[in-house]
Amino acid sequence: MPLIETIPHNLDLDITVNNVPVESWSSFTIKGAVNKSRFVVITLHGKEAIEYCRLGGVLEIRAGEGNDIEVPLHFKGIIKSLQPQKDRVTITSFDYITHLTGSQYILFKDVIDRDSDIKIVGEDLYFISAAVADYKGIIVSGLTEGSGIMAKKNMSALFGHKTRKQFLDEAFKLMVDYSTGANYPDFAYQPWYYAIRSGVQLDFFLPDSLNTNQQPILTLKESKNNIKSINATIDTSRLANAVRVISSDDKTLYEDHEDTFSSDRYGVHSRKIERKETNKDKLKQLAVDYVNQNRFPTITYTLEPIDAYWVDLGDLVKVEVPSVNINEVLPVVGYTTVIDNDIKTQLILGNSPLDDKQYLDLLTPPLG
Repeated sequence: MPLIETIPHNLDLDITVNNVPVESWSSFTIKGAVNKSRFVVITLHGKEAIEYCRLGGVLEIRAGEGNDIEVPLHFKGIIKSLQPQKDRVTITSFDYITHLTGSQYILFKDVIDRDSDIKIVGEDLYFISAAVADYKGIIVSGLTEGSGIMAKKNMSALFGHKTRKQFLDEAFKLMVDYSTGANYPDFAYQPWYYAIRSGVQLDFFLPDSLNTNQQPILTLKESKNNIKSINATIDTSRLANAVRVISSDDKTLYEDHEDTFSSDRYGVHSRKIERKETNKDKLKQLAVDYVNQNRFPTITYTLEPIDAYWVDLGDLVKVEVPSVNINEVLPVVGYTTVIDNDIKTQLILGNSPLDDKQYLDLLTPPLG
């Protein structure tokens, strides 16, 4: 995606409902988040709009061109809600990920079903997920990269009766990349995400926010006065600064580790973990590694930039706000854009924390 440019406020939208053009509209909102459907709420005007809008119909919106600046906005979704009035109708439409959410249940096992040749065990979770998402008009032809993370029989969460989206959600919990090298900190675990970012093309993406060589698409600085507002949400549910790791084979074998700086600042947040290990050195190392990764709360930032409207999911944004001690490059994991008399965008930045099982499964292999 090109670097962000200022978008003119007289932006036009090209709108169709079931391929019928709609000329008059107001109060447009689009909201997106990783691993979810984007959705649009828009008010359409005129008798034709009311006549052609129906539940299950297809709403398509493309941004027009203003002052020769092309806006990369293309939404196509299914109408899920209607609020008709005398001369207008307000509709809510979800993109095609909604088809995966509402799909018929599938029994996932070594193959998807008797009539399918799609393998699971031993295959890349990236390509399995692409095959599962190839459904009801969703385009997956661009999913060619691969993750290198293979499905195994002990990944029990993948199997059983699930909708297609339920399978994707379980697969993406397991799709966590471990990056190493001079450009990364220790324990650089970064999650993959999925989303439809344009039209009906499904994307799988890995925002490489921990890579110090990555160039952000946008820099928001307090000193540049290009941030209208910023709020931090602090989540301590994953915080752990005092951990005991116990051998599941012999409960008398255990090791402790505490980070006193974190305990003094945030209070003691203890965790007890069992692992199939009898080597005390390895139990100690696991305790140290676990605390080092989880000794600070998870922080996500919600901010409203000035004159930066079309930032997409997975894009990297650098935020420098000394007054609240922020100087980080963070991925966009959610956004809300409202177009009415003006254009306003609110961004959600940050990475979701890994749960205990995810993190411990990732830590254990290097320990032997």
